[in-house]
Amino acid sequence: MRYIISILLIVVSLNCFAQHSTLKRAGLFTLAITTDAIGDALNDEGNKGLGHAFDAASVGTHIYMLFDDNTKFNSFRELAIGTVLYTGIRFAIFNLTYNLVRGLPWNYVGTTDYFDNTFRQFNEMAFPKIIVLTFVISLDFNER
Repeated sequence: MRYIISILLIVVSLNCFAQHSTLKRAGLFTLAITTDAIGDALNDEGNKGLGHAFDAASVGTHIYMLFDDNTKFNSFRELAIGTVLYTGIRFAIFNLTYNLVRGLPWNYVGTTDYFDNTFRQFNEMAFPKIIVLTFVISLDFNER
């Protein structure tokens, strides 16, 4: 169960490669963020070898995007839209993936920084709605 959501996100990301450039960019962002979250979780669990491999896959995905003609940012507008898309997807799936790989409750929020304390103020019902809303808005913004 720990890796099911992570594997699902990776498979969905890979299936976007053959699609329209907008979906391809969103899929690559999802792949990079998912592998980064898995790598961080594995590193924190003490599995440094596999954790660094997933982190390298995340960096490799970002490097691939620099050279792929369908995902390059050819204008400031595309860069701005890509930034909103990446930020929204990262906000929506990074903590979820990290928590599931670590075996924590899916809505677990840490206790160490300002972001954690702010998130703790949301109740359990508001948290998933905010995550889904952020993800959908970032994808919708990318379509414009």
